[in-house]
Amino acid sequence: YDVLKWTSWQPGMPSSVRDSRLVVIDADRMVVTARVPMCPAAHGVRLSADGGQVYATCGPDGIAVVNTRDFTVTRVQLPGTVDDGASCRRCPYAIGVAPDGLVWVSSL
Repeated sequence: YDVLKWTSWQPGMPSSVRDSRLVVIDADRMVVTARVPMCPAAHGVRLSADGGQVYATCGPDGIAVVNTRDFTVTRVQLPGTVDDGASCRRCPYAIGVAPDGLVWVSSL
């Protein structure tokens, strides 16, 4: 049984400690099949219409895109921001996925 202790972000902290995880569950057997590290403070999680991707807004200024077939993660930094790991300029919050695949992000 995996217990994750919450830790506040510290400079130089490895992503394996600070990243939120997408937990994949086999609903028929009620067992965890994968824990996918996405990004710091993942929230606003949405699934694409075809089920091929999971999108999440991330701290401080990014988006994570998870391929649901092989659980690879692509991190996208929002335009006009710098990934210094601490400051938030755009502060993405909610995310939506249109039926045509267009992804919308609201910012604080």
